[in-house]
This record gives sequence, C-alpha cells and structure tokens, in this order.
Amino acid sequence: MHGEHEETVNRIRMDYENMIQRKLNQVHEDASMEVSRIKSMERESKSQLENRLTRFEKEYILKANHESILASEMLNLRTKHLHEVKELEEKVEKEYAEKLKGIVQNNKQEYETNIANLKGQIKSLEQQISSNKSENQRILDSAMREKERAHKTRVELDNSIHIQKVTRKD
Repeated sequence: MHGEHEETVNRIRMDYENMIQRKLNQVHEDASMEVSRIKSMERESKSQLENRLTRFEKEYILKANHESILASEMLNLRTKHLHEVKELEEKVEKEYAEKLKGIVQNNKQEYETNIANLKGQIKSLEQQISSNKSENQRILDSAMREKERAHKTRVELDNSIHIQKVTRKD
C-alpha cells in the first residue's frame, strides 16, 4: 500500500517537472523568436544604412564626410540596437518571471491538493484497515468459541461413549 502512495507521489512529481520543463521551453522559444525579430530589424536597419550610403556615394559625398556620416549612423544604430536588446531582455525576463511564478503557484496548489487528497485516502485506508482488524478479531473470537464448543462436545461424546461401554460390560 505504501509503495502505491510513493508511486502516485512520484508520478505527480514527474508530471509537475514535465509541465515546468514545457513552460520553460515555451518561454525560451518565445525569447528566441523575439531575438530573431530584433536581428531581422538589425539587418533591415543595416540594409537601410547601406542604401543611404549608396545614395550618398552617388551624390559624390566626400570620403571624409561619408565616413563621418557612416560612423554617426553606425553609432546611432548600435545605440538603438543595444537599447532595443536591453528592453527585450528586460521584457523577456519579466514575462519569464511572471509565467514561472504563475506556473509555480498553480503547481504548488495542485501539489497541495494532491497531497491533501492522498492524506485523505491514507486516512480512509487506515480506517478500513482498523475496521478489518476489528472484524478479523471478531471472527477469530467466534472461531475460538466454536472450537471450544466443538472440543467440549467431543469430550462429552467421548465420555458418553465410554460410559456406554462401561455400562455394557457390566
């Protein structure tokens, strides 16, 4: 009986761990998609910058001016990119923490409910065992009385047979 309870608790624990792993995988996948989106934006920004540079070259911008503009644009893009990455990281961390907190809370409630149910089942089984012990004792007591009565009857029968034999001899 104890093994069944351990098996149930282990199963619940494994279900809980699997659910947490699925949720973590989903959050990780969401973060990967967001990083991919930002990288795509970065490529698009880079492409726009390259298009601007091409336009500038066509307009005969001096090399020094071109390099200055390019450096400035690259700095702006890097700053913007770093800012967006930082915002994304903060957003993902916050969402992850909230999702994880919700998952943990739900799982904690489910676990506590399951534990309470298991305790109720254990108590019920203990009561059933106690009842069965009482019934077994009652049956044993009854069997002992029947055995004593049978033994008494046998002794009386033996005495009666012995008396009849003695009376026949006389």
